[in-house]
Amino acid sequence: MGSNIKRHALLLQPIASFDPVETEDFYEGDTIEVKINKFDVKPSSFIISKVLLEVCKEMNFLVYESSFKIISNKIGTGIIKPILIGMDTNLHCDDCTLMDIKEKNNSYIEWIVNRKRIFVLLLIIIISLANIMMGCEIDLNIVWETIKKPYGVIIGFVTQFLLMPMIAIIISLSVFWEEKYSSFALGLFITACSPGGGASNYWTILLSGNANLSVTMTFFSSLASLFMMPLWISQFEHYFYHDFNKNDVTIKTPFVKIITSLLSMIIPLLIGVLISKKAPKFGEKIRKVTKPFLMFVLVFLIVFGCISSTYIFHIITIRSVFGSFMLPFGGFMFGCFMAIITRQPPPNVTAIAIETGVQNTGIAILVLKAAFRSPQNDIACLIPILVACCTPIPLTGCFFIHGILNKFKKFREKKTNIKVEEYSLRKDRLLQADVC
Repeated sequence: MGSNIKRHALLLQPIASFDPVETEDFYEGDTIEVKINKFDVKPSSFIISKVLLEVCKEMNFLVYESSFKIISNKIGTGIIKPILIGMDTNLHCDDCTLMDIKEKNNSYIEWIVNRKRIFVLLLIIIISLANIMMGCEIDLNIVWETIKKPYGVIIGFVTQFLLMPMIAIIISLSVFWEEKYSSFALGLFITACSPGGGASNYWTILLSGNANLSVTMTFFSSLASLFMMPLWISQFEHYFYHDFNKNDVTIKTPFVKIITSLLSMIIPLLIGVLISKKAPKFGEKIRKVTKPFLMFVLVFLIVFGCISSTYIFHIITIRSVFGSFMLPFGGFMFGCFMAIITRQPPPNVTAIAIETGVQNTGIAILVLKAAFRSPQNDIACLIPILVACCTPIPLTGCFFIHGILNKFKKFREKKTNIKVEEYSLRKDRLLQADVC
């Protein structure tokens, strides 16, 4: 009959393993179950039989298995490590000490990634319809004349691919100078290097700009980005590698995405041009509802874009909002200034200013998504998302001012026409009186 003895501790290091060790694509609101195997080699004092003690000496550890659930709340990463304490130990958070765990699989890394909302198909349909409507506003003869005399296109190229990246660098140095904001600075720079966005065409029509010039500039801007974007990134990307390892980041220009965005713009535009040519009456009806529909599209993009990126509200800062706002605002200001000093007509000034300030943030987001792993890529995408949200702010103000000025102008014209008609009537009466 074996006698009982008191066992105090074994002089071995505690280890623990998790199953699974790491989980990616863990979306907000999801729950995942994780198993933990605890190899408790330094337990609290307790009484065991001599036979069991001999077994423990052979195994060198006791195995305990349990499981727990993780519920994701916010985007980011989390590391879970076990703490082994004695049964008679009072645990206070301020005095907690993590035990040394040496195995490679000693931590379970929790990756919480933003869920992609399913409105992409609806978005594609709406934007395609908007581009078809915009095609009804396009005159290919004027587009061809614009290409033959590409003054506006050249000005747009200079402001888009020379001024905008420099503006982004200046903002980064003045707003995101601290190392912890290096990912924000990189996001801002890549956004500035991106081509003009399709929304620039919508805003140009709403603000009575030159739609033909705007579409032409967007087309050539996308083509130029195929070589200008990698050129800028290759020359300046190393200035932004302060807060992360360069080897962990791979920045590539999404050539396929740029070409795809070009085709998705050109094909609906050509359909709209064809409708305007073959069915002019139907094209005229479409033109009457183009502006209201474009306003709906822009509101849809802003509202549902914010809904699909709700995670940004957890990581947003005043500094990030300010820097994101300054990029499109600076683009509008410098684009307008360049167009005015080169003596462009007012519709061209509007088109150039808008084309300069409105970036294709989708391209920037795609670059950042591919450059980092989740969830760092979603965090890095904060700046282009904020740029997309901030861009309509000055344009909306201009839209309301433009509408008020147009109404005032129409009122004055109407008043002038009434005075002219009254003058004509008086003149006719005087002539009749002279005849009599």
